[in-house]
Amino acid sequence: MTDAPPPTTSVWIDESPSPDAERALSEWARARGLELTKAAGAASRPEVIADLEDANRVEADLTLASQALVQEDTDASERALARAEGRVLAHPELPQAAWLRAEVERGWSARFSHLEPKNDERARAAWQRADALGGPRVAALTETGTAEEQHKVHVRFLLPDGELWVDARRVTTETGTLAEGPHQVRVVRDGRTVRAAWVGVGEGTVIDFSQERSTGACSKADFAGVVLDPEGAPKTRGVTCPTWVLARSSAVAGTLLVASCEREHCTTWLEWRTLNVLPSPEPHVFHKRWPGWATWTLVGVGAATATAVTVIATGVLEAHAKEPHFTNGGVHVESVPR
Repeated sequence: MTDAPPPTTSVWIDESPSPDAERALSEWARARGLELTKAAGAASRPEVIADLEDANRVEADLTLASQALVQEDTDASERALARAEGRVLAHPELPQAAWLRAEVERGWSARFSHLEPKNDERARAAWQRADALGGPRVAALTETGTAEEQHKVHVRFLLPDGELWVDARRVTTETGTLAEGPHQVRVVRDGRTVRAAWVGVGEGTVIDFSQERSTGACSKADFAGVVLDPEGAPKTRGVTCPTWVLARSSAVAGTLLVASCEREHCTTWLEWRTLNVLPSPEPHVFHKRWPGWATWTLVGVGAATATAVTVIATGVLEAHAKEPHFTNGGVHVESVPR
């Protein structure tokens, strides 16, 4: 017994093919003795919903901390900053989380610079963390800080399926530089944040989200660059999957377009009918039927006639042997002389 061939990877150009289209592709594959499988990829993660009300609460606490700083109320300032910091650390999924945390750090810098007990070292360290998150800027009237040159360090990025965002900036390379300090990292897939975290960055840090990606032949990453050119032909540069199938819905109702591929090379689109449209039946001509009672009447008449003919032919009812003629129902009977 020979082993069954391995499953063939199927790839859809459509973002979300309909169930009917997927069923039609399965039928196409079965007709060719193929078993289809989807491209390998990371397990689907639920969307991390960002509640903008959390951002509003952080900004409200920052306002209270600034007012307390002007009033030289150390306790109120620290309480407000601590609440703001706790909220922003708990919600790295907020799109503006890096900026909000930078404002919290600048608030701490101002507190340790202006209010007793002062601490210049802590004030400077908080300002540097703010620069790492939001970039350098000139200090406001209630702040103490300097736009010092940021200390950049080399960082490696192991990119996931989807998009990698660091401090509200998208990262598309596997190496780069970042300011030393904390950073917000988000993984965005199909416009949805599926993972978010705070990462401390130093020299040689590797920001590793490889668990969000399946690499190699026949993975989702392998087909990430598959698109259609302006004429509708597939562009498959860089695909390493040995054998795979590309499918798309057709503009013609009831049809599917399929191409068989080997690595970067695909056949032309083949049309597969998704709906078995049967021709309309020809109109049936109904002939006037012979009534059933007429058939039984004829049978009865025929039987009676046959009986009469038989009896007469045998001469049972003859009144005289020499009576020349009998006529019954159109049947002419002659007697036979004895």
